[in-house]
Amino acid sequence: MTYSLLSLWLLAIIIYIRASLLATGTWTKKLFKQEGFLLWQKLSAVILTLSAIYALLAGVKFLAIPFAINLIFNFLFYLQPTPRTTKLLLKLFTISNLILLIIYFLG
Repeated sequence: MTYSLLSLWLLAIIIYIRASLLATGTWTKKLFKQEGFLLWQKLSAVILTLSAIYALLAGVKFLAIPFAINLIFNFLFYLQPTPRTTKLLLKLFTISNLILLIIYFLG
């Protein structure tokens, strides 16, 4: 159960990073013609929401916190998707997830 939650966390992180790079214009290769960052952002929000609910229902509350924090970053990204704020949010997102991973593996 914990491994499935960790894999969902990793999947949501990868999708969020892809959406951020598409929003800033630093990722030029698209998977399909009409691909946009909003699609990946919504998919990331769905995965994070369902994973947080799953973690709470499964009794793994220490993994529900990273999902909630990432949801906050996802909603901030949704409110203001300009390149400058997206770059700042991506840096904060990366730093917070690294800190949470260190806490998870050391604790």
